[in-house]
Amino acid sequence: MRISQSLIKDYRDYQKGFLCGLLFEALHITRTTKIEPTKAMLLGQFFEFLAIGSINRDMEGKKLGQYFADGLKQEGMKAIDYWDEQLAKGIVDDIELAEKHWGVNWFNLIIQAQHFISACEHYEIKFQAIQEKIEHEENGITYVLVIDLIASFNQYIHPDEGKYKELSKVIIDTKATGLINNKWEDYGWAFESLIFKDKLMVQPIFYSLVWQKKFGEKIPFFFFVHSNTNQVDRKIIEINIGPGCLEDLQVEINEMIEAIDFLNDVGYRASPDVIKCYNCPLKNRCEFRANHPQIKSITLL
Repeated sequence: MRISQSLIKDYRDYQKGFLCGLLFEALHITRTTKIEPTKAMLLGQFFEFLAIGSINRDMEGKKLGQYFADGLKQEGMKAIDYWDEQLAKGIVDDIELAEKHWGVNWFNLIIQAQHFISACEHYEIKFQAIQEKIEHEENGITYVLVIDLIASFNQYIHPDEGKYKELSKVIIDTKATGLINNKWEDYGWAFESLIFKDKLMVQPIFYSLVWQKKFGEKIPFFFFVHSNTNQVDRKIIEINIGPGCLEDLQVEINEMIEAIDFLNDVGYRASPDVIKCYNCPLKNRCEFRANHPQIKSITLL
């Protein structure tokens, strides 16, 4: 079995009834389907490409402008061939033309990528590896993660002590979001509520756990978060992870592995819902697909 942060998040959603068990099985067990990238995902990939030059496996061998076209056409994007040439260089020369042809979210991220590069220069962050895949085998289980950026952080300033310190190796994960100051959404990045955001915090905990298993040492973890709704809001967030977090996640993973082994034998629970089924990649071959809303009852006393 291969354990990733996406499997952990999806299994949690399955337990809570938010994710259909048949889709969970197809995504993570039989691997017979995948989720097509949403516009938000495409924006994130676009930002990563401009900021650190990453190209994921879905983008390989394709015209980059065409790959992003599904999201871009919603914004009235034109001149895909021109943007292929620009993207191949990792730059955008004509800012006025960019603002005209790209929608506001996409253009904001062009500017935000420049902010990221500037921050790296300011803190003397030196790239060591981009999109680094790490695997660790243990008791027949493979832990898998892909790190956006491994780097040295040569002008790190301790938030409390205000002192400069060199960090020879850190993990940096880049984020582009429309929820940079949101307190309430699962993927909101308001600083005061981050400790309660399980879907965000599982990543640094899982990455730290696997890194320590693989290399026997701790590694600092940073989020570099940039807004796609404006050209100004951006945050650098260091995640300090105590041993209790690692122990709790390991216990959860062990219990999850046992539960998945059991479910592989007895079957996964379908949870049909009109909207979820409509957007599900299995909808055309699923006998449990919901075509009508289920009747729900509320009693007032």
